[in-house]
Amino acid sequence: MKRAQTLPHVHLGSLRVKIVAAALFLACPVPGHAAPVLIDFNDAGPAASFGGTWNTIPDPFGTTLLVDASGALTNISLSFSDDWFDDVQISPWSHGDTAWIDGNAAMDGLNHNFQAPPGTINITGLATDLLYRIDLLAAQEFFAPIPESTADFSIFGSFGDSVPNGDNFDVHNDGLLGGKFMTWNAVTPNASGEILIQVAGLDLPPGDPGTQMLGDMASAARITCLRRTALGLQEVSCASVPEPGTIALLALVLAGVFVRLRRVGALGDPSR
Repeated sequence: MKRAQTLPHVHLGSLRVKIVAAALFLACPVPGHAAPVLIDFNDAGPAASFGGTWNTIPDPFGTTLLVDASGALTNISLSFSDDWFDDVQISPWSHGDTAWIDGNAAMDGLNHNFQAPPGTINITGLATDLLYRIDLLAAQEFFAPIPESTADFSIFGSFGDSVPNGDNFDVHNDGLLGGKFMTWNAVTPNASGEILIQVAGLDLPPGDPGTQMLGDMASAARITCLRRTALGLQEVSCASVPEPGTIALLALVLAGVFVRLRRVGALGDPSR
């Protein structure tokens, strides 16, 4: 009781405001650097670190919850359709760390079975009120004829906005030798919060006994979160924000603190 008697003498006129401010601070995303999500497909090469923390996907099985380049957890997950497999061959890469690409991430990747139907790289858990810039690198060593290292990479039927843009992308000449990558600049997720990158080999010429080309390869990717503003698209953090249940629990805890302080007289007369 002695503590309760001394509390009113402390300057606490703004304590209620501070409690509300704390609740709002904890319930809202913390402003910070808009770190993208970096993905290294396969772990055969040395660990990637250029540009921050990378998500290394050792194999195409299961679902991986991703972190952003600052190491903060996101709600974004990555998985694959059937018929993907590890490519343990470490391909030569002479471009070093370039643009957003870590040279080590470019040295390995995952392949999709070129004899199977088109496959997908499934990006899920996306916020439907945001847009996303998707960068994808496909780089692999091929000694076969040039057409056999070519495939189509598309998102919702679009080949992207860059050159090369995913239509007939050559993973050897464009990716490996040219150091180029594909970009989709402002992709809207579907209603389920998903973006699916479709990877498909090209149809072979008439009379060829095969059904699809080689080149269904993924080496590295970058996901950048965007918000449309009056000034255009703005990069924002991809880090997780509290779920509604977490916010409700926080509000309940703060309400308990408020009642407790009222009981000991720390909040004073609420009518003042």
